[in-house]
Amino acid sequence: MPRARIVSVVGGSGGIGASVLTCSLAVNAMGRVLALDGRPFGGGLDVVLGLDEAPGLRWPDLAEAAGAIEAGRLLNSLPSGPMSVLSFDRRRPHQPAVDTIRRVVHALAEHVDLVLVDAPRPGEENFLPISDLCDDIIYLAGAGICEMASAIAGTAALADCAATGWLVVRRRRGYGDLPQALAASLDLPLLGSVPEDRKVEDLLDSGGMPGQVGSLRRSARELLEGLDLACR
Repeated sequence: MPRARIVSVVGGSGGIGASVLTCSLAVNAMGRVLALDGRPFGGGLDVVLGLDEAPGLRWPDLAEAAGAIEAGRLLNSLPSGPMSVLSFDRRRPHQPAVDTIRRVVHALAEHVDLVLVDAPRPGEENFLPISDLCDDIIYLAGAGICEMASAIAGTAALADCAATGWLVVRRRRGYGDLPQALAASLDLPLLGSVPEDRKVEDLLDSGGMPGQVGSLRRSARELLEGLDLACR
């Protein structure tokens, strides 16, 4: 059975919306999709997906995982909606061992079509081990001065990754050709952009899933198509 494509989303700066983009891609991707939380102190990817009250296993439940992993049973034991999600749990802080991450990801990748990872930022723990598992890395950068400076500082770490790197810019109105200029500055191919959508925060507060409607859905689908991945 062919292994799933593994795509991570990495924030070029804090609060840029990497978790929201990860979930938006997961909501719109075709096939059996796994949204994987790679950030132990990010609050939980299940929260972003509105699945924080859904029953199922989280990373802390896999702390004692050893030997062969029954991936089919594990996958069916995860919280699910349009996708399955393996999330951290804010009530049980936990940093899984690198070997556990690798075994879990490799096992689950044999049972799904696509794995989308909300990955650590460069310099954070497990950035490189998780990046080494991926086929593609989407580097999400902002258009503000401080956001761009932070994104530039983090690009050196991407050079150490074997995965294909892509730039996505969180765009603002009136910034014209800035995404193309930033891509040239970072020496990354421009995959596309996503809008600054003020409605997203209200959507998350009400327990909705990002990327189901509006401009964020359109952008997520364009990015998936740019990666040659089918959309729902």
